[in-house]
Amino acid sequence: MFTYRDYASGFDESWDRATDMRTTNGLFRNSQKLEVVWNNIIFQGGDSLEQNVKRSFNFTITFNPGDVVRINGFADMNFHRNSTDEIWKIVRWRDESF
Repeated sequence: MFTYRDYASGFDESWDRATDMRTTNGLFRNSQKLEVVWNNIIFQGGDSLEQNVKRSFNFTITFNPGDVVRINGFADMNFHRNSTDEIWKIVRWRDESF
């Protein structure tokens, strides 16, 4: 589940995985360059099967040379795996951009 704050409405909005994948695909197709810089981990806690990580980021979207969007914020993510032999999967991602 992906959640973000819609500042125009003042409410949080959430997308299921299918909506997130469709929206992200549209962003990839309509931009010339995407750049994400992951910064400091603000919080990390959990165990070998569940983890919560909050990390700051800088995100730059270049649609064309005259249209560049810069976003800064935090990603608050929950990861899960069924056993320590499996890879981590994101089960919740809260975008706290500003």
